Amino acid sequence: MTADAAGVHRVELQLCTPQEQRLWARVRVRRKLSSWMRLRQCAPATSPATRWWIGVGLVDKSIVVRHEGGTVVRYRLLESIREFGWSA
Repeated sequence: MTADAAGVHRVELQLCTPQEQRLWARVRVRRKLSSWMRLRQCAPATSPATRWWIGVGLVDKSIVVRHEGGTVVRYRLLESIREFGWSA
């Protein structure tokens, strides 16, 4: 990963709430989250509604990317973001 990309990801991480940062740290170990439910299950232990909003925050910030294929929707981290998560 280039220094420029790491700098961008560092800013992205700073823009996340502490709960979103914890979720980012937890999902970095998975290449594919596969479903919205799995993404939410990785969220810090809070109410279901709060877990939903934490997941939405990462999708809105493009930390977690949504892919639609027919009737199936999958979620994943971009590889560069996942790599940054390991180095942060």
